[in-house]
Amino acid sequence: MPKRRQHYEAVRNEILNLINKKDMFIKLYGNQQTVNLLNDIDGHCFGFIQKIYNDSIILSLTKLLDPIGDKSNKNLVLETLINDINDLDLKSELLEQLDSVRESSKIYKKHRNKIIAHSDYKTYFKEEKRYLAINDLELNQIIEHIVKIINEIEKVNQYLVYSYRIIYDVGTDCERLLRKLKIVNTKGKNNE
Repeated sequence: MPKRRQHYEAVRNEILNLINKKDMFIKLYGNQQTVNLLNDIDGHCFGFIQKIYNDSIILSLTKLLDPIGDKSNKNLVLETLINDINDLDLKSELLEQLDSVRESSKIYKKHRNKIIAHSDYKTYFKEEKRYLAINDLELNQIIEHIVKIINEIEKVNQYLVYSYRIIYDVGTDCERLLRKLKIVNTKGKNNE
C-alpha cells in the first residue's frame, strides 16, 4: 500500500475515532435526565468515566492538530496529509484552514499540555482550571472543519473513496446501555 494511502487511512481512522468518542460522550452526558440516571446508579464511577472520556476527546483532537514534527521525530497528523499534496495552491489553502482550526482549538491544546499530559505546577494549584469541559457546539464546529479539510484531500487523491457521511452510529450502543441502566435503577429503587 502506498505511503500516502497509509497516512490517509491512519489519520482518517483517528478522525472517525474522535467523532465516535464525541458522539458517545454527548449521548451519555449531554442531557440532564441521562446524567441524573448515571448519578443514581453510581455518580462517582460515572463522573470518573466522564472525566476520562472528556480528556480522551481532548487528546484525540489535539493529536490530530499537532505539528508534523521533523525528519527524526515525525507525527502522523492532519498536516502529514496536507504535505502529501502536490498542488501548491491547494496545499497552501489547506494549511491556512488547518491554522484556523488550530487557533479555534487553542484552549484544548493548552489544557492537554498543562493538565492532561503534564502536571504544570501553576495550573495544577488553580482548582477551577483542572477540568476543562468540552463545549459541544465548539467541538462540532472544529470537527466539521477537520472533515472539510479531509474531504478536500479525498478529492485530490481519487483512489480514496471514503465518506464521512457514513459513520458508525454510537447512539444505538448508548441507548442500549441507558435502557439497561434504567431497568437496574428501577429494580434497585423497588427493592428499597
